[in-house]
Amino acid sequence: NMKCDDNDVELFKEKVEESLEKIGPKLYNVVKKFDTPKNTYNKILEELDEKITKKTKVYVYNLEESEYKFKSIEIENILPKYKYGIFSKYCAKLINNEKSILICDEECLKLDSNIFLSQYINEKFKVIIKVKEFENEFLDVLDKNKLSIIQTDNINENIGEFINSNKPCVLLYKEE
Repeated sequence: NMKCDDNDVELFKEKVEESLEKIGPKLYNVVKKFDTPKNTYNKILEELDEKITKKTKVYVYNLEESEYKFKSIEIENILPKYKYGIFSKYCAKLINNEKSILICDEECLKLDSNIFLSQYINEKFKVIIKVKEFENEFLDVLDKNKLSIIQTDNINENIGEFINSNKPCVLLYKEE
């Protein structure tokens, strides 16, 4: 049994050569373990906490623990095993008149984009999606479905517009 880190390709090659010399040709089973990296949404959460006056529930996908103590928001972490259908589940919560915001990354968008065609999206729909680039394949889908779309790399400038929007709103945030 041989274990190597992803970043150490040379060590892997060395171990294979060593094995070839000792025992001859061999079949190798290479297993790649994927760890879902935790997301840091601290900047977004701090801005929300400053701008929201009432207790608002904020659902956050795969949140990294924060040292920041929030005054105005109640946070619920959504674990990676529950990412499928994240927007649909959020819409269901809105039907029950819950005032809330969903924060996630663009990977979640790929798994549940059909919800943006739904009749159940209402003015309470508020989603912040952390993106790598603004040129996103789903931007057209969002734009065609009566959603207010805000694109920003400065969360401080646009968070007020997002919170106060009277339309369903998606804020695409590209962290600098």
